[in-house]
Order: sequence, then C-alpha cells, then structure tokens
Amino acid sequence: KGAFQAGNFTIKGEEMPTITVPETTIDFNATGVVGSTIIGDMQLKADKVAILNKDEPEAIVFDLGAESSSVKTEQSLDGSLGIKAANIKGVQDQFNHISYSLKFNDFLLSGIETIGKLQSDRENLLSQVGFNSENADTPEGQKKMMELNDQLQDLGGKMVETIFAQLLQADKSRVVQNLLMDSPKGKTTIDMDLTYHGSAQTPTMNTIAAYTPEQWSDLFRGTINLNANKAILPPVVPMMASDLINQGVIKDNADHYAMALKLNGNAIDLNGVSMPVAEFLGKFGGTANE
Repeated sequence: KGAFQAGNFTIKGEEMPTITVPETTIDFNATGVVGSTIIGDMQLKADKVAILNKDEPEAIVFDLGAESSSVKTEQSLDGSLGIKAANIKGVQDQFNHISYSLKFNDFLLSGIETIGKLQSDRENLLSQVGFNSENADTPEGQKKMMELNDQLQDLGGKMVETIFAQLLQADKSRVVQNLLMDSPKGKTTIDMDLTYHGSAQTPTMNTIAAYTPEQWSDLFRGTINLNANKAILPPVVPMMASDLINQGVIKDNADHYAMALKLNGNAIDLNGVSMPVAEFLGKFGGTANE
C-alpha cells in the first residue's frame, strides 16, 4: 500500500499536441501478483489536464480520474477499470463529461500467467527485430529477420490458443463495458455485456481464420445497446445514418437514435426482431460468407 505524487510536466513535439499535466496523485494497494499482473486497487487523479492542438487557439482542459480493482478467487480473477474526464472545457460545450468503465469476471489465473509469459517473449522478440533491422539488407540479416518474424507469428498463434483454452471459461467469463458522453444538451451511451459461450472444439489460430460470421456469433452471448441524443450529434449524422435507419438497424426516435442488439448464438435479435446472422449482415451490405 502506498501513494505516488508527481509535479507539473509537459509533453510536446513538432507534429503532436502539447499536453500539460498538473500535479498527479496515485494511491495503490497491491494484494498479490499473478504472473506479471499486479492484483489490488489503484486510484489516479489529475485536475486541469490541458491538451493544445497545433494551430488551435484554445486548449481542451479537463479533470482526469482513473481507478482499477482486481480480486483473485480460488482459480480466477475478477476486476474493473474506470476512466473519466470531467469538467471538460474548450470543446464548444459538445461534451462536459466522458466516462468509460470495464468489468470482467471469471478469467482463469492459469491463462493470465501464460499470457504474461507470452507477452514477455513477444517484447523480447520485438527488441531483437529492432536490433537486427539495421542489417536487414544483408543475407544473414534477412535470414535472421525471417526467423524472428516466424517466431512472432508462432507466438501470436499461442496467444490465441491460450485465450480460448486457458483464459476464458465457457458460459462464465464475462466482460461488461459502458461508455457515457454527457453534455448540457443530452447524452450518448454505449453499453456492451458479453459472456463467452465457447464452442464444441477449442478455437485455434488456424480454425478461427476460417470461421464464418455464424461461428463467431455463436462464441458469445449478450447485448449491445446504443442511445444517442440527437442534439449533441454533428449535423451530418442524419444523412450518414439514413441507410441504417431504413434497414431497421437504428431506430429514429423523437429526440434520440437507438439500437438494441442481442446475441443468441446463430440468431441475432435486432431492436426486438430476431433474424439469422446472414440477414443481419446483409443490412450492412455484407454476407455470411464474407
């Protein structure tokens, strides 16, 4: 358990915004470690963060806050993350508050440990790629780069297999995400709640490359909901969304747009209407075989 405090600092470059961060405080309480992942709680606070874009007369100023928490059970890990920008100034009152939250449940500890090791191996390989890039124009250098790229591809495959075989638990592992953008004129929310359903055979790098949209859809169960107040959207949105409105993807209500999506395996419930995955994709100009 402890605290960290940093004074005012500025980040700037020729082709990037100037970011000024005032006094920042971080409080943390570490309760354990799983692989390279620290378990515990953390809170961050930095008021009056300023971002000045090149050629803009006024900076965007906001109060930044973040917090995370994780709890280890007997075999799995539950956790949450929250980030918010409050009291936003300098965006023509389009938004005065933006927040994002993520919660996850029942991620297996064995998978977290393995992924941590694979990420460490990947970082090591990437550092070797950077070190050998200067010699990439020689036969020896080209051979070494090919070997490193093959190893990176192999690691990618192991990462995918670890996620599905060791990290996620069928009908238990769950991720909930919420995004809120608020303003004096109204708010927009995007909410996603997905649970891993699994499949008869554990997905691998080779098998998912050939997955159909129906197979991808069948991996998860859950909901995705969108509500956007018309008053805070750019004027071009009605024209851009007209096709989706006509297709029934987006509901055009009196003062807001809405979409309610529910994943039911091979079928999708869109705004209360059940349909096959292929029909749903067709509303975006796609097909089940693309």
